[in-house]
Amino acid sequence: MTGYELTWIAYYEDGTKLLQYENGKCHKYLDIDRSKLSKFAIHNGEKLILVIHLDKNKKLIFRRRVAKPMLSDTEEVVYLVGWQENRSGVNVQSISFIFQEGYIETVDGFKENHKWFYPINFMKEEQV
Repeated sequence: MTGYELTWIAYYEDGTKLLQYENGKCHKYLDIDRSKLSKFAIHNGEKLILVIHLDKNKKLIFRRRVAKPMLSDTEEVVYLVGWQENRSGVNVQSISFIFQEGYIETVDGFKENHKWFYPINFMKEEQV
């Protein structure tokens, strides 16, 4: 566990929601019902950090990456949240990287050989 922890809330089309932490239970990313997902929000405590709006064609992407630089006792944490969709056979992506320093960078797809923006292994639920 690091000192920088964000939480998520999945909002559904029917007005219900799934909180990552709810009534003493920790819901997993795979617990999200993607068939009715309308938006995905990231919070730092009570503060809203980022909201991703999704339609039926967009698949949610979410990861928490941790790196520990060599010769350092501190960990760097970056959250990535975004979406991907297939547009006429082309995989289109928009991914925001939330850094513990308090800023967000958004890219239009994963970048090879980058410290943080490198591709993920997509889970079955994320594939388009």
